[in-house]
Amino acid sequence: RSVVHSVSVTAAVTGLYALSLYMSAPGTGAAGHTLVTTITYTCELGPETITVVMPLDSSNIVMETYPLLAIAGSTVTVSTAYTGGATNDPYNISARIVQMP
Repeated sequence: RSVVHSVSVTAAVTGLYALSLYMSAPGTGAAGHTLVTTITYTCELGPETITVVMPLDSSNIVMETYPLLAIAGSTVTVSTAYTGGATNDPYNISARIVQMP
C-alpha cells in the first residue's frame, strides 16, 4: 500500500513564488511503476494543479522550476504518491519555494 506524503506552506502575500523541484530515481522499480508529484496552489483564477510524473523503472532525474502567482493566505502544497503498482521503490525529492521580490 502506498502512502501519500505532502508538505505545505502558506503564501504570506499575494505575489509571485518560485517553486523548484528536484526528483531522482535509480530505476530499480518494476515496469510501469511511477511517482506522481502534485503541486497545488490558488491563483487569481482559482485553484490550480501541476502534475509531474517520474518513471521508476528507469534511471531518471527531473528538475523543474515553476513560477506561481499565489493568493495571500492560500496554501501551496507539494505531494507525492506511487502509481502503477509501486509501493516502496526508492527515489529522492527536494522542493524549495521562494517568494520573488
